[in-house]
Amino acid sequence: MVKYRAPTDFPEVFLSTAETSAAVSRGVRTGAMRRLEGRLYTTKVAEEPEAVIRRNLWQIVGLLFPGSVV
Repeated sequence: MVKYRAPTDFPEVFLSTAETSAAVSRGVRTGAMRRLEGRLYTTKVAEEPEAVIRRNLWQIVGLLFPGSVV
């Protein structure tokens, strides 16, 4: 299990979980993370959300719909 403590420990896009919610809340509060949608967050706050989503589209689909076949 990976321990996420600092924003640099997180991947570019990720889903918040019960284990990471405190670190994510802290990251959003300090401006190191941005909420994209629901539990989906990014650490690329200097970029437009559309660019982050476009670059990571299939990873995001996999996070939101695990086990799906496209």
